[in-house]
Amino acid sequence: MVMFEVLKCIGKGTYGEVYLVKDKKEKVFAIKKMLQKNDFEIELMRQIQHPFIMSSVRDYFLKNKNYILMDFMQGGELFYHMVKGNISESTALIYIKELICALQYLHSNNIIHGDLRPENILIGIDKHIKITDFGLSYENSTERLVNWKVKEHILKKNINMSNLYRIDRVIKMKNIGFNMDWWSLGILCAELFGKCLPFCLIDETLHKDVMHNISKFKSSKDKKYLNKDFPEKYLDLVYNLLFKVNTFEDISKKPLFKNTNW
Repeated sequence: MVMFEVLKCIGKGTYGEVYLVKDKKEKVFAIKKMLQKNDFEIELMRQIQHPFIMSSVRDYFLKNKNYILMDFMQGGELFYHMVKGNISESTALIYIKELICALQYLHSNNIIHGDLRPENILIGIDKHIKITDFGLSYENSTERLVNWKVKEHILKKNINMSNLYRIDRVIKMKNIGFNMDWWSLGILCAELFGKCLPFCLIDETLHKDVMHNISKFKSSKDKKYLNKDFPEKYLDLVYNLLFKVNTFEDISKKPLFKNTNW
């Protein structure tokens, strides 16, 4: 791209590659080269106007490829900071509040992000977050999450950590609705606040017996099905994000956020 100097590749995925570039005025950006055209993602990023969601500065079509130009987030992926273990409890709470606001904006516009996980949350130089990567986003087509029974909806025996963020990869269901994103936020809350999942994690793999524990806890709230190391003060929030049909109004009224001016 003649208008930019490519500095380095900063991310690769199934649907795109992201590069750090600078323009002729030495201003630095991130640019996504789309390996598969996604008109929905392109149009969505043109229209988004929210402080905690990535929007496009501009998009291009060159040599049969689509490119999305974005602000460069110097803090990098939330995943990187989680691995380093340098996120304080107070900072984690700020991130969760910002994510709740971002999801409320998307859902109020009938959009499901569909792939909310630490790799798709970026941190800026101002220490605030932005949700990015709308390659799997889509318009909502249902009003609620149908109650599910784990035994009937196991997708596969072993579910890795990345897949756990996607409820549609945990249970066999269609038309999950906005709870697709709230489930993902629940898993993120568990990792940020508890440094572990509410349920057992063995060798990076969730076994079907653990999914059975999830089902039992969902119906009984019996703590014997919980990871004993998970902090109780966050249990109500995580439980509701994972297992309730949620709205922004429901979540924002949780005791954990009682002093928050939304």
